Amino acid sequence: MKTAAVLNSQQVDKKLQKFSAYPQEKLCRYGHLTQQGVVQHLYNGEHLHNVYIKKWKLILPKWNKTDVLLMTTQMSRTYHSAMAFLYTFLPNFDADNWFIHAVNSLVFCHGGRECECSSKTIYFHNQASRYSHRTESAEGVVRVLKEIAHTFGLTRAQLGSLTHVLDLFNTHLCHKMKLPCGEKTCLDMTQFETLIKQFVESNRIRAKEGIFARYAALEMNPMLSDIVSLMERMARGEDGLPKFVLYSGHDVTVSPLLYALGIPETKWSPYATRVVFELWQDKAGSARYIRVLYNGVNMTDQLVFCAGSAKNGMCPLELFAYFVKTGVFESFGAKSYEDACMKLP
Repeated sequence: MKTAAVLNSQQVDKKLQKFSAYPQEKLCRYGHLTQQGVVQHLYNGEHLHNVYIKKWKLILPKWNKTDVLLMTTQMSRTYHSAMAFLYTFLPNFDADNWFIHAVNSLVFCHGGRECECSSKTIYFHNQASRYSHRTESAEGVVRVLKEIAHTFGLTRAQLGSLTHVLDLFNTHLCHKMKLPCGEKTCLDMTQFETLIKQFVESNRIRAKEGIFARYAALEMNPMLSDIVSLMERMARGEDGLPKFVLYSGHDVTVSPLLYALGIPETKWSPYATRVVFELWQDKAGSARYIRVLYNGVNMTDQLVFCAGSAKNGMCPLELFAYFVKTGVFESFGAKSYEDACMKLP
C-alpha cells in the first residue's frame, strides 16, 4: 500500500487526517487494526471488485467523484479497514476523485432529532443489564473469569467484561499466537471454550427474548432510512447519485443491523465481516428488487419483511421501503420513528 501513504489531504476528512493511511506501528495497540486485518480487507476489496466492477461494471474505469460515497467512524481501525478495502476495490485507487467522510456515530446516524430516541435508550439498558447478569453469573464463567483475573494479578472488576476477555482470546487465536501468560500461569483453551459457549448461549436467549431486537429496530432505523432513500431515488432515475456506498463500522454496527433485519447472529461475528445491500431491476426495467448478503451468503429470504415474498433470492424494494418507513413501528403501536421513540416500554 505504498501509494496510500501519500494521499492528498483533500481526499480525507479533517477528523481522520491525524491517522496514517495504513497501520505503521511495530507494536499494535489494543483496538488497532493489525497487518493481518489489513490483508483481510484487501481480500474483501479484491473479491467485491471482481464481482461488482469487473463482472457487473458498477463503476467504470472513468468514474466520477459522485459515483462513490465513503464513510467511516472516527477510529483508526475503521479508517484503516476502509483504506485497505478501497485500495483493491476501486478501479483506480490513485485517482483524486474520491473523499472519505468521518461520521460521529457508531451506527451512522448523522445527527439531529433522529439520533435521539428515549425508548431506544431504555430498551438498550434493559437488555444490557439482563445480558450481563445472565452471561457473567453463570457458574463456569464466574470461575474462569476469576482464574484469568488471578493470572494477571487483577481484581475481577479490573478484568472487564466477558466480551473484552473474549477479545483478548480471539486476537491471539486469529493471529496464531500463544495465549498470554501471567507470572505463574497461562490462559488455556478450556477457559476460552467455557466463555465462548456461554457467550453463544446468552446471545441465543437474547435473540429469543426480543428486547435487543426492539432496541436494534430503533437504533438502526436512521441508517436503514438512508439506504432506502438512496435506493428509491436511484429507482426513480435521479442523476448524480452514488453507485456504491461504504459504511466502515464495528461489530456494534453489524450486530444491531442484523437484528433489525430479522437475521440475528448469535455467534461471534468474524473479523472483516461485511453486510452488502444490492439494488436490482428486472429486464423490463419496471421493477426493483434488493438482495442482502452476510459474508457472501444471500440472506434475503430470511429478512423479517420478506419472508415468503422473496423470489429467486430477491425481495421487492417496496417491501423493504414499507418496513423501514412504517412496518417496523407497528410492533411498537406507532406510525413513525418519532412516535415509537415516545412510547416508553
